[in-house]
Amino acid sequence: MAFAAGYVPQKWALRDTLRTLETTRNDRELGDLHRRLGVAALAAQRLDMTGATTSAVRFFDDVRSYLTTHPMTEEPRTRIALESYLRERDTIMAGLAQGDPTAGMRLGDLYLTMDQVLKRRQAE
Repeated sequence: MAFAAGYVPQKWALRDTLRTLETTRNDRELGDLHRRLGVAALAAQRLDMTGATTSAVRFFDDVRSYLTTHPMTEEPRTRIALESYLRERDTIMAGLAQGDPTAGMRLGDLYLTMDQVLKRRQAE
């Protein structure tokens, strides 16, 4: 009986710690995505379309990879936001290839939107 009295609370503590670790990893990965998007937007605003294209490709590829490995069943609003970014990929990439400054503005808009998504996640 004494074994169970000590084992059960430790098991709960371990489960809580693992949950916290997973949340922290997700926050870091989403923060990295946000940073990559910011790099792409800044490069486009500086009219460095090559740098913007490289950073944007990496951002979009990493978002797709993140969504593949993280089902986000408990965060449907975040998943929907990330999926909406992917839907804009072709338009943005075409604009960057043509040197269209509105593609850079769109990247900036996505950055600000993602900033709000991340702030909302922290508040929940």
